[in-house]
Amino acid sequence: MGTTHFSSVEADSFTGDLTGNTTGLALQGAVAVAATSGAVAVPVTNLYSSYTTNSSANIAATLADGVVGQMKIIKLDVFDTSDLVVTPANLNNGATLTFDATGEIAILLFVGTGWEIVYNTSTLA
Repeated sequence: MGTTHFSSVEADSFTGDLTGNTTGLALQGAVAVAATSGAVAVPVTNLYSSYTTNSSANIAATLADGVVGQMKIIKLDVFDTSDLVVTPANLNNGATLTFDATGEIAILLFVGTGWEIVYNTSTLA
């Protein structure tokens, strides 16, 4: 592992350097899905994805496997009477993450056998 130095962090970017093993890490901006319902795929190529639900139906989201060492951050920015239910292809110690309140977040790390939860405020089932 290398070192990370951030001199400035903004909503969709950073200033600084990232060195060492960055396999599978894409520091692209947020993938905002506003007022979405139905089925979606959470992109594994972005570090951060945020969602807004609406009152018509839950968001049924899938998350494919990543590569070893890859991190994924998922956040429910705005909750509007329907849930964001994320079902990873492989989630160690669980099957789904249900986001049912504004601001809930999950930070995941792919370890080869599946996604491990680093930090989570959603409901794990």
